[in-house]
Amino acid sequence: MEKFKRFIDCALPAEACNLRCHYCYITQQKKFNNKITPLDHSVTEIRYALSKSRLGGICLINLCANGETLLPQETIDIIYALLEEGHFVMVVTNGTPTKKFEIISTWPKEYLSRLFFKFSFHFLEFKRLNLFDVFFNNVNLMKASGASFTVELTPSDELIPYIDEIKSISLEKLGAYPHATIARDNRTAGIDVLSNYSLQEYVKIWSVFKSDLLDFKSKIFLKKRHEFCYAGDWSLFVDLSSGNITPCNCHKSIGNIYDIAKPINFRAINHCTIPHCFNGHAWLALGNIPNMKTPTYAELRNRICTDGTEWLQPRMKAFMSSKLRESNKEYSIIQKFLLAAKDALSKCLNIYRSFHHYLFLKKKFLKTWLHFRVNAKPKFIVVGSPTHTNLGDSAITIAQINFLKKIDPGHDSTEELTFSEYNKDRKLYKKAISPKSVICGLGGGNMGNQWPEEELFRQNLIKDFPNNPIIIFPQTIFYLDNKTDGIKEESIKLYNNHLNLTLVAREQKSFEIMKELYPQCKVLLVPDIVLSSSKNDFGVMASERNGVLLCLRSDAERKINDSKTDKIIEYLKLAFRKTDMYSDCEVTKENRAECLRKKMQEFCGAKLVITDRLHGMIFAAVSETPAIVIGNYNHKVSGSYEWIKSLPYIKFADSIDEVLTEIPEMLKIQSCTYDNSALSSYFDLLADEVKAKCRKSQ
Repeated sequence: MEKFKRFIDCALPAEACNLRCHYCYITQQKKFNNKITPLDHSVTEIRYALSKSRLGGICLINLCANGETLLPQETIDIIYALLEEGHFVMVVTNGTPTKKFEIISTWPKEYLSRLFFKFSFHFLEFKRLNLFDVFFNNVNLMKASGASFTVELTPSDELIPYIDEIKSISLEKLGAYPHATIARDNRTAGIDVLSNYSLQEYVKIWSVFKSDLLDFKSKIFLKKRHEFCYAGDWSLFVDLSSGNITPCNCHKSIGNIYDIAKPINFRAINHCTIPHCFNGHAWLALGNIPNMKTPTYAELRNRICTDGTEWLQPRMKAFMSSKLRESNKEYSIIQKFLLAAKDALSKCLNIYRSFHHYLFLKKKFLKTWLHFRVNAKPKFIVVGSPTHTNLGDSAITIAQINFLKKIDPGHDSTEELTFSEYNKDRKLYKKAISPKSVICGLGGGNMGNQWPEEELFRQNLIKDFPNNPIIIFPQTIFYLDNKTDGIKEESIKLYNNHLNLTLVAREQKSFEIMKELYPQCKVLLVPDIVLSSSKNDFGVMASERNGVLLCLRSDAERKINDSKTDKIIEYLKLAFRKTDMYSDCEVTKENRAECLRKKMQEFCGAKLVITDRLHGMIFAAVSETPAIVIGNYNHKVSGSYEWIKSLPYIKFADSIDEVLTEIPEMLKIQSCTYDNSALSSYFDLLADEVKAKCRKSQ
């Protein structure tokens, strides 16, 4: 009978998902996004890193993403490569990517006999999206193809009224009930059960599914393990994005799987340091604590259907019925003693390092506190400036800082904290920044849930400074209707509860949305802050103009597809060049101005710019370069165009045909002058608001 040498639990980086389950661990942490994150490592590299020779033999390898595991194509390639290597592979999935299952069903039968799916039965989402047939058809396709599977329900309080319906449809479609697990709350220090019921009440409610999985998990959940554990030697947790290896879901790094030149440092963790083994249905059932009596992993995953068939195929059932101790040697008393001695020494060193780090943090805090409270005492603190390569956001930063400096000329009264600086030392800045300082959130186009990381940053900023005057510089707000991540609801609560928050919209549509969502906040309508600048502010010099510059999006906000871009290129023939709004190098506080100058100078060197980017349009306006502007998928570009539509050298086009019609006339323009005098009253309004907040806080 085949036995496994090790269990390897692999995490994939994808956080994209087609479902929005309220009990999901990334929903709890508001980390959902719609981006499929590519791995930095090739499938060949992953296969070699997880080869039988490196791992010591055939392994049971689990693949699971934060979002839906099978959405990225590379996941399919990784599964195939690991099967080709000879391993047994488990995949966690919501069972809905039909095309991926159709591909898998064509694989060699020998490979399929070593493949297992953990189908997550997200009943409420399937009901909401009418996906029951899709889910069960894919489960049964895998069964018919020769793969093994289990169907697992994550019990939540919201599901209780549907228990009978779940049992009924499961018997009808599967011939068996789904297994039930225990939903955990990762936000709590003790990793508690995610329910309003006690663990005992929770288990009693869901025991109607007669699940061996639930029965075993209920016996180990919330119970601290004190036995000697071989996780780290007999099993590993591997982050396939970074390559980081840890003994299990927790604990410190013991190496990197992609350090191919080095052997893997297999080393048992000895005693567990976390509150309880919340994934013990795998780590414990597979045998990481050999003297602990547990069911086999096969018993926790299998079901016998009403027609006599089983969820586990014979080969997989036999493989999952083995234990890690059958292929590995237990440590001697001397080995365990030496391991314990090393751990004790490591703890002493950690105490020393912690004390040294404590002194470092105290010194750093005192220095920061003195800077914000005694020495510099900045009136204005710009928080959230970028260090990414998008130069539109860098232009906003420089324009915003210049705007604030003009309010208080002759004084060094403006401080800047980048997005990463604030996130890194958030607790420190919360304590060090004076309640009299005016917090100036960065302007831009990221209010809403299209870019959740930036919105969550802004929400944290508002939570961190409940007593400071806060003003969010001109922003676009946009919420995707199909996202149920709670970001919108949280923003409504936070923004409206702050006693001194002013929001600034940079176009009419955003102004209306902000007024509707945040009635307790003061809302102003002011153009994008970069429009308050001139080309001299960016150090741009007049230069000879030639050719057409294409500056078009390639991200989630694009509206122009490749065929439409090709149509423009075909019209222009060879008289064009392409650019984007990104820097070729890493942007820092020190080089930001020069990166912007180069990009603005590039615009100055064109006879015509064609762009669908907001700051492509604004750079053209400020650099006095003729431009044809195409809208993106939301109101950001079209709304901001209203501020500068009086400029004769900036034209808005609703279609590609209109772009082509405008090109000949726009190329005839000889000279342009950026006149923003019509916008002065709006910028004066913003300046007055900043001054008023400053006066009130003194």
